[in-house]
Amino acid sequence: MGRTVAGLVIALALVLGALGVANRTSDDAPRAAEASTTPTSRPTAAASSKAAPSASPSTTPGRLVDDAEWVEREGERALKVTPNEPLRESTDAALYDDAWQRVVRAVPEADTPGMRDQFVCHATFAANKEAWYLEPARPDVGYWNTVKAGCNPGQVIDVG
Repeated sequence: MGRTVAGLVIALALVLGALGVANRTSDDAPRAAEASTTPTSRPTAAASSKAAPSASPSTTPGRLVDDAEWVEREGERALKVTPNEPLRESTDAALYDDAWQRVVRAVPEADTPGMRDQFVCHATFAANKEAWYLEPARPDVGYWNTVKAGCNPGQVIDVG
């Protein structure tokens, strides 16, 4: 993770701590489906991973993801997502929802607990990475804990 992204994640953790969010346990931390507020830097999607996209097809750019394919990294299965420029440059939570729904339509097995949170976290805080690697082996800890973990919760080692 680049210094800028790491700095944003640390700044967000400090803001969340000041708001009392960081002191919550995993049982009472906001989940993506339950969250009604979002960080002030870039909005995040608050709908569940099963929710219909909230972006209007007439205003959504044509292609948001160049590629989404299963790969193996260090013995772990990962969905390699290569976002397109409109998604990389966006701060629109509805666009993130639409992009995730497009990924799930193309790769239905990607619709597993925690994967959407990793996707939105990468779109929000690591948009400039060449590709986003989403691992189904990572635990579903909710969006805010995914953010606090630098988009990579759990014991799976991030190799890039």
